[in-house]
Formats: sequence, C-alpha cells, structure tokens
Amino acid sequence: MSEFENSPGWKPARLLVIEATITDLDGVIRNFPESRNRAIEGRYGLPDGALSQVAFFSSPIQQALIGAISDGAWRAAVESRLRALFPDVDVESAVRDWSRFAGIVDFEVLNEIKKLKKLGPLLLLTNATNRLDTDLTELDIRRSFDQVLNSSSVGYSKPGFEIYRLALQQLSLPPEKILYIDDSPENVRTARGLGFQVHQFRNLAELRREIANRLNPFGEIPG
Repeated sequence: MSEFENSPGWKPARLLVIEATITDLDGVIRNFPESRNRAIEGRYGLPDGALSQVAFFSSPIQQALIGAISDGAWRAAVESRLRALFPDVDVESAVRDWSRFAGIVDFEVLNEIKKLKKLGPLLLLTNATNRLDTDLTELDIRRSFDQVLNSSSVGYSKPGFEIYRLALQQLSLPPEKILYIDDSPENVRTARGLGFQVHQFRNLAELRREIANRLNPFGEIPG
C-alpha cells in the first residue's frame, strides 16, 4: 500500500468508461498445450521441444505472420528444417499431426470478455497466419467477435504500433475509449504507450475483476 493510500480520505481513481474492447487470441482465449507437442514428438522420435523451437523461433513464422508467405509455406519450411536436423525421423507425418490441431478454446475466458460487448464492439486483434479464418470456424468462435484484425491480412504484426493504429481506424475511436487485453507484456506496453486502457491477462480471476469494474465504473467505492 502506498503512502497516498494511507492518507485520510484517499480513494482510488475511477475507471474511464470504454466504448470498445480489443482482445488477443493466443494465450488469452486459445491455447496450444505443450503436452500435445510432447506426445507427437515422443510418437515420432523427435526431441522434446523440437516442434516449437523450429516452428516459432525462426524467420519463416515472422514472414507468415505478416502475410509474406502462406501458412502452408511456413509449415513446409518447418518440415524441411526438421528433416535436415533429424533425417531418420518421419517428419512429414509429425508435422501433419501437429498441423491438424486448431487449439483449445478457454470458454470461461471468452465468455467473460464477451460481457464487455454491452459497452461496445469486440475486436479480435491477433498475430496469425492466413489459416486464422479456418481455425475460428473450426473452433466455432468467429461470431463471438464483431470485428477481426489479422496481422497476416494487413502486413503488420504486434508489437509494432502500425497494427494498433489500424485497429483504431477500424473502430473509429480514440485509444482512451478502448480496453486492450493481451497476455504479452510487450504488446501491452505498446498499447499503453499509444493511449489505450490495458489489461495484461494472467488468469481468469484477475480478468473477472477487471471486467466487473468495467461494467460498473461508477459503482460505490468503499470509504
């Protein structure tokens, strides 16, 4: 507790009213359990962590996220690199099994975020390949969002400021009227620097408190 909070008559500042919400997808609403990757790696004889290391820590994924190459080209690059590293492994089958999965939706989190639609539109802002629409349809969550802004469709990705400015144009609102939700500290820092109200997602309990406060920004504050 700060010295100000100990001062007589101190009360916390009220939240600004929001008119729209922007949410991230992966790490907030959708998850890819590492246990599934480990199972695939074990099945085909790949070392633990090989799939994630090759898929997400190389230049092809960055190209795919800004639409410079397709999702299929990225996955082909993953397969090619794994084959070079592990020539005795059936990497074609391993990558095929890994690619079939569209992730797991945390519907408790999604349903909490959807409550904010009472205050204005909900925009999904995500770094994703051109497979995003297929994934959202398969997961049956596309209709949860009023708008979708996919990095590979616009040529910019988070945490670069350009994609946030495109989101502002899409919503036709100033950043101070928008709540931005993301699990990435770097993405949250960019949004905060541009003037958005922000919530860094860590767990459902914190998110519930944030949303309850947003839905009742002028509620009674204990004296």
